[in-house]
Amino acid sequence: MGARVAGALGLLVAILVGTALVDRVDLPLAALTAETVVLLLACMALRLRSSAAGEDHVAKDWAILESAIFATPVVCLALFATYALFWPPAMAFYCAVLAAPVVALSMGYFPIALLRRSHADTAPRSVVLEQPPAHILMSAEEMPGH
Repeated sequence: MGARVAGALGLLVAILVGTALVDRVDLPLAALTAETVVLLLACMALRLRSSAAGEDHVAKDWAILESAIFATPVVCLALFATYALFWPPAMAFYCAVLAAPVVALSMGYFPIALLRRSHADTAPRSVVLEQPPAHILMSAEEMPGH
């Protein structure tokens, strides 16, 4: 629940900061808001669908990504603070709006990768072939139909 509150507050602050910088609510702010809401709705739907299908580990992955999407506005503000050190504020904000979803989702995939790695010992082992199948070793002339 804390991630949802932080995401909502972050979105509000991001809109206010953007409005103060560019004196209007324009495409990047609308994109940040719409992108966050659409991805969040899709993620919630996929999490609920996975839970209903009994795939709890998949639902857990979607819940992690859902938290990352909630964090998108907060990530946007953090990127803006960093970018503003090097670029003019308006440009820094636009760049932060564009980069925030990618960074937030990447941060969401990190715990999923760690969870998968911790369960790697229980995962099925891959099959190692001693020799590739014969059709892979054939030249184009030897293939049937040539």
